[in-house]
Amino acid sequence: MSRTDRTISTSEVHRVINNGGLIEDYQEDARRHSCLILGYGDSERVIHVVCSPKEDYLAIITAYLPDREQWEDNLKKEEKEMKCIYCQGEMVRKTAPFHIDRKGYHLLFDAIPAWVCNQCGEPYFEEAEVDAIQEVLRKIDQETEKLIVAN
Repeated sequence: MSRTDRTISTSEVHRVINNGGLIEDYQEDARRHSCLILGYGDSERVIHVVCSPKEDYLAIITAYLPDREQWEDNLKKEEKEMKCIYCQGEMVRKTAPFHIDRKGYHLLFDAIPAWVCNQCGEPYFEEAEVDAIQEVLRKIDQETEKLIVAN
């Protein structure tokens, strides 16, 4: 199922990068320096872009529509305190790896936006990330079926 209402265009990402404001700077991120930028896309919808400045370019890690239930009215600061269901540690917004062994292939994403427990490291993925992962899996499954049928 496609969710075109949540699709973010390349031009919207460019607009956020060029005109948005820095709202989080993750200097000490385990996967190197990254930052969160708040900006506006088509129809003035709010968009967050997570990026990582490199020497010669700016790496775009992800872009998403922030969940208003987890961000204050200005969409600049997380407002909900989340606790890990396993150890009751504090959950913080970071990235986490995701891997799966499935139907004859292994898939690994190094850095998916997630809530990660600062005590035990357990990640929790939000709906948008789960939907994106499931869409990738559906596409890979279709291509894998073509390969299996071809043999």
